[in-house]
Amino acid sequence: MEVWGWWIFPNITWPGYNPAIVFWFRFVASLLILCVIIPMILDLKGTKVHVGVLILITAIFALPFAFLAYIWMPTVGGSWVAILFLLLVLLFILLMQIAK
Repeated sequence: MEVWGWWIFPNITWPGYNPAIVFWFRFVASLLILCVIIPMILDLKGTKVHVGVLILITAIFALPFAFLAYIWMPTVGGSWVAILFLLLVLLFILLMQIAK
């Protein structure tokens, strides 16, 4: 189980890593996730969608947003969970604005 934890949540707080490499890892991971999510969200533009579907889409995107929140705020106290909640609320509001 410990091996899978490394693949899902890398330990980017280890002091041996070069800070520039950690920044570029965060930047590229964020860019790749956004390049996948943005076209899917824009596909909903102008369509009539039930609120339950918007909640389901928000729940589906919770995993990539959890990864982004963790790599940008990997603290022991779990403050990345607060960032995840904020990102999901903002995504839901954005989806409600885009869809009719």
